[in-house]
Amino acid sequence: LIRIPVSNSFSWKKYGTNWVALDPPRHIFLHNENTIKILAKSSGFELTNVMYDSMEYQFVGSEQYQKDIPMFSNESYYRNKRNFIFTEEQINKYKEEAKRLNRIAEGDAACFYLTKIKDI
Repeated sequence: LIRIPVSNSFSWKKYGTNWVALDPPRHIFLHNENTIKILAKSSGFELTNVMYDSMEYQFVGSEQYQKDIPMFSNESYYRNKRNFIFTEEQINKYKEEAKRLNRIAEGDAACFYLTKIKDI
């Protein structure tokens, strides 16, 4: 099982360098379903299942970054929910949008299930 942010997501396309999951320098290279298939095959594995599982974090974090609010700032939703810039309604919309994007394989994170290819 590999769970990572994916580069062909809606959020990457929308937010670009403000996409919260870009997370440099931790992520040197961001994969997508196709590159994981290639990597798996070259390593003797087969991609058997993909489950997109992104959450509202992709929107909340990215919107904060667009407003120049660092994740650990006192203004951040994740540090101080009493002083946050999002309404409960917005957060709920982000949650629903994340679910919708996961259903159509556009979420910003995915679980890749690999199986070792058996020698014949």
